[in-house]
Amino acid sequence: MYGAGNVQVTFSSKYKYKIQNCNWESNLPTQPPEEDDKIWTFTKTETALIISCNGVELVNFVFNAAYAATWCGVWSGDVVDEIGFNSGDTASDFYPSPAPIECPTFTIEGSTQGSWTASPPGTSVTVVCERKHLLIGGDGEIICQDDGTWSPDVGDIRCQQLSK
Repeated sequence: MYGAGNVQVTFSSKYKYKIQNCNWESNLPTQPPEEDDKIWTFTKTETALIISCNGVELVNFVFNAAYAATWCGVWSGDVVDEIGFNSGDTASDFYPSPAPIECPTFTIEGSTQGSWTASPPGTSVTVVCERKHLLIGGDGEIICQDDGTWSPDVGDIRCQQLSK
């Protein structure tokens, strides 16, 4: 397979980029967001190469008529044959799997179970109050949501001791 070129992003105090046969290494016009976790997106359209990080567009390199007579002209058009990494670089060290989503542990004083462990989305638990306690704030069923929150909010549910 013939490779028309590559895109290089250099991670330094000022992030830089280079599009093979099109430009010299240059500072990104807009620097990426400060977040620790960065999701890079490289989009090639028929007329441009766009580099984004965490949804922020950093470069919109337009292939104009001036580049058509140069090697940069091979970048124009709507074909992308392959996207890959340099040999030996799988990027796996840079893109760890996200931690699984789970709802946090919680405790309800006066309940028969007392505490519940962290649980995956879809888990349903039932709060049952001890004798001489009244369930306040719901019907006792709590479900772990896909976003890692309990519904209803466990902070709204309690087992209130009845007066003597």
